[in-house]
Amino acid sequence: MKAITQVYNVVLGSLEKDPEYLAEINHVRSVIRAGPEAVTSWFFFQQYVFVVLCSYWKEQYARKEWDRYFESAGDLTCISNKRKRSAVFNVRPDYQYWFRDVLAAKDRIVFLQTMPMIGPVTCRHLARNIGIDCVKPDRHMNRLAAEFGYGSSNKVSEQIKITTQMCKDIQDDIGGADYLGVIDVVLWRACNLGWI
Repeated sequence: MKAITQVYNVVLGSLEKDPEYLAEINHVRSVIRAGPEAVTSWFFFQQYVFVVLCSYWKEQYARKEWDRYFESAGDLTCISNKRKRSAVFNVRPDYQYWFRDVLAAKDRIVFLQTMPMIGPVTCRHLARNIGIDCVKPDRHMNRLAAEFGYGSSNKVSEQIKITTQMCKDIQDDIGGADYLGVIDVVLWRACNLGWI
């Protein structure tokens, strides 16, 4: 068993003891199991807004703005960043069409990059959140990959390969017992909490 898998098993066990984090893990697991065809266009839009807000922000802060925005029934002034507010403003009227086009796209992950403020890393965050099993090579995952001997790169295409391989190795070590996206969320959350 690889060292990263041992770390994964420890942090998974710790996260599963907390009802909030267990719910987060189970939610990701159920969305990926069902796939993007099972989510609604409204759920897609909510996830889009969340991913846009998370870009360059700590998740806990983005979550607060996300809550304020949806609790206010879409008051854009609840979004403090002008670029993020503009992206949500531009997608909101047509989110059903965006979602329809995602479902029809030959490569859904690539298509997501056509959306405002969705790039080559954030597209994988959004993809995972709507049920596409993938790994998001964010700063936490890239750091872990480097620390556990998978290498590092400044190129996003290489970062995707490296972090995905790390999660695939864990998946193989645990006998395919979980999705890559769940493994990603578990490792990311442990980093987000400062555990690893």
